[in-house]
Formats: sequence, structure tokens, C-alpha cells
Amino acid sequence: MHLGGICYLFDDMLRPFSTMRPADVGLKPFSINPEETQGLIQGYIGQRAAQGPPLHSPATETETRILRGILSFRIHSVSGFPQALNIYCCLEADCHGYFEKKAQTSVLVNVKKPKWEEDIDVHLDGAQTLRVLLWEQHDYRTTSDTGPRDQGDRLIAKTQIWLNPKNLQSKEWKESLIRMNGHELNCSMKYLHQSLSQLDQLTGAPRGIFGVPISIVTYRDRSRIPLIVRHCVEDVERRGLDELGIYRVSGIATDVQMLKAAFDSDGREALARLRDCDIHVVAGTLKLYLRELPEPLLTDGLIPSFVDAVALEQPVAKEKRMTSLLNQLPQPNLNTFLYLMQHLKRVTEHEEVNKMTLHNLATVFGPSLLRPKSEGLPMDISQEVVVQVQVVLHFLSDENLPRLEQRAGLESVSTET
Repeated sequence: MHLGGICYLFDDMLRPFSTMRPADVGLKPFSINPEETQGLIQGYIGQRAAQGPPLHSPATETETRILRGILSFRIHSVSGFPQALNIYCCLEADCHGYFEKKAQTSVLVNVKKPKWEEDIDVHLDGAQTLRVLLWEQHDYRTTSDTGPRDQGDRLIAKTQIWLNPKNLQSKEWKESLIRMNGHELNCSMKYLHQSLSQLDQLTGAPRGIFGVPISIVTYRDRSRIPLIVRHCVEDVERRGLDELGIYRVSGIATDVQMLKAAFDSDGREALARLRDCDIHVVAGTLKLYLRELPEPLLTDGLIPSFVDAVALEQPVAKEKRMTSLLNQLPQPNLNTFLYLMQHLKRVTEHEEVNKMTLHNLATVFGPSLLRPKSEGLPMDISQEVVVQVQVVLHFLSDENLPRLEQRAGLESVSTET
């Protein structure tokens, strides 16, 4: 509650007594000066902050009006295409006021009537609407420097499906035929209500945050990015931007492990430790979190495409392809990546003092953000690191890279069914 709201609260509490004399309520006359009033308000604020906001809605797990669980979605076919295209489909669900990308199908190449028959699980937490978007994938290999600059993946059709809790309580598949901008989408859905503990058991996710899928961490945090990322970034920006070699100089390993254990066990203890830690320990904990993600932030499935795209020689084709791949990331990954890029750009604003250039930061973070699978490496380790650095450096150097809050505004735009 902000200060103005608290003042109104005190005013409402005292108004019934404003017309009374002290003798009317059995009290001796008293007065309170502005300093004492401010002390009471600050004490109230401190008590509210100590209690902390709830991580999840207080509604009971048996509340049938709230969708908290797994929606399984299967696309049988889509009709209405006059010619064969390269088609893929994205699923988004409304989440805390904006649409969040939940899943994407594979790309079907040169098809006129696409049939996926893929089961896609969408995790819901209070969502009321599912958005389905059909995209044509642009062939970036045919793009030339002299070609149109607005080429990219083309949105073909979109629709919104209202998720009626009463109709979704059944665990059986329900088939639907949905019309969307001249196309017909034949799909089936089923819903399984899950508690938070059941979701953890279903995914096999351990408690804590290190080594846990980023989608699970953001789900638990009820945040668009993992709170550990936000807390570490804010601390670095508060007291580490002028630190020589920030992110390049390693913190004491034992202290990093202690801070990691605190974040895994007790968030409040971690925040208390964070303020007292050497700033290189805080930076090292952030790097360790990214390095221990079970899947790198740019995802196993997209890393080979990022590697191919950054090697394109035509600048326009490279820019369009890299942007398209970035937008194919799962929403928590995209949010976190954009937030991290914004932060690292701010770090370089103090380059004269901290000696951290864009290339230095790309060298530090590239191997973590594009960590490849250990099997079947296509190149030697030195060449691999070079490519990783090039990918991160491309986005750090991109002046048109969307900011996280701008992305949120785009995602909150409603669409017509």
C-alpha cells in the first residue's frame, strides 16, 4: 500500500472520533506531532513488508471457478489454405493481465492442410482465455539485402478460446471446430486440475530453484522472470556497476555456494545474505543459476538455429532470422533473456570504470546462455565459444531489441475471435 493510501486509512479510522471530546470516550487529551505520525506510518509499512505478499491466490485447491492445472491441447487439422505453406502454431494464455506464450508446434513444411496431432500441455494459473495463432514461417535463405525489410514470419490467423471452468472440469477429450479468419481449426482439449505440489510431482521438479526448469520457477514465483534473477540484477545495479571486472572476476566459491543454498531453501534469508555479500559473489550466483538451468536459456531446440542464423552474411536476413528465433522462445525464457540484455547494456554504460565491454560480457555469458548438449558436438570447443559469443553480442549490439515492458504491452493487446 502506498503512502497516500495509508494516510486515507488512518483518516477513515479516526473520522468517527473527530467530533468527540476526550471526555466522551474516557480518554485524557493528547496530541501527536508530524514526526510521530510518520513513525507510525513507517512502522505499519515495515510490518506489511515483513509479512510479505502471498505467493499464490488464497483460493482453495477445490475452487472450481479457478483454472489451476494442465490443459492438454491437440490440433487435428486446419483448413482454408489456398496454397501450400510452411505452417506452425503458437498457444498463448492470459496471465496477470497479459498474454504469455505457452507452447509452439513443430513447423510443417509445404503443406496445404496441416495436421499436427501433437499433444501440447499448457500450465494454467487462473487463466480465462487461450489464444491460438497460425504463422507462416518465412524462408530467410531467399532474403536479399535489396529485398523488402518487413519480411518475416507472417501471422495468418488468430482466435481466442474462452476457458469455461464448468466445461473443462471433465478429464475426457472434448473435440471442437473453431472458425478463425476464414480457416477452420479442428482441435480437442482436456483439463486436469492440479495443486502446486501435484504439479511439482508431475514434472519431477525438486524443491528450490537451482537446476529447476525456468517455467516451474516463474510459476512458483508468480513472476514473469525468476525472482533470483531480479534480485541479483538489482543488487549489481545498486552497488556493482562501478566494480572493476564485474561478472568477469569470480566471487569466493564457498560464499557463492552458501548464497545458492539460501536461495534454494529460504528466499527471505537469501535476501538478507545478499545485502552483506561481496558483489562478485552476487554476480557469481546469477551466473551459476543460468549455468545450472536444466536447459539453457536459449533452449536446446533453438540453439542450432541461432548458430546458423548468426553466420548469415546478409545483414537484413540475419536480423530478421535472429528476431524470429528470439520470438519463438518460451515466454519465461524470452522475458528473462530480454531483462538480462537490458541489464548488461546498463553495465557497459560504466565501461570506463568497470572495463566491461559488450564483447567482454558476451564472452562471459555466451557459454551459459547457449550451453550445447554434450553429445555430438559439431565443432571444436574454441570455435563453439566463438559462435556463442557472436550470438549474445548480436543481441547486446541490437539497438532495436525490445524492452521487457514493451513486450508486455504487445502481449496484452486483445484479439477478436
